[in-house]
Amino acid sequence: MYSKQVIRKLGVTPADLTNAQRDSLDEKGFFIAEGVYTPEESAEMGADFDRLSQAEGDQGGHQVHVEPGAPRVSDIFDLFAGTT
Repeated sequence: MYSKQVIRKLGVTPADLTNAQRDSLDEKGFFIAEGVYTPEESAEMGADFDRLSQAEGDQGGHQVHVEPGAPRVSDIFDLFAGTT
């Protein structure tokens, strides 16, 4: 699942984002949404990412662009969107 698909699945529309968030998404491919997750939820997602990264090893994210030294995982959005 790609970022746009996750955003749509969560019911987020362009009207829900600020101009700065839309600009950042267009220019950088992401934006920071503060106060959405608790520190505990953030830690849980980080631990899930680390677990998947270790399990997938060098094959993580191989379906898309891979940069040497950058940890990548497959289907991370599916995990956090509750579809896995």
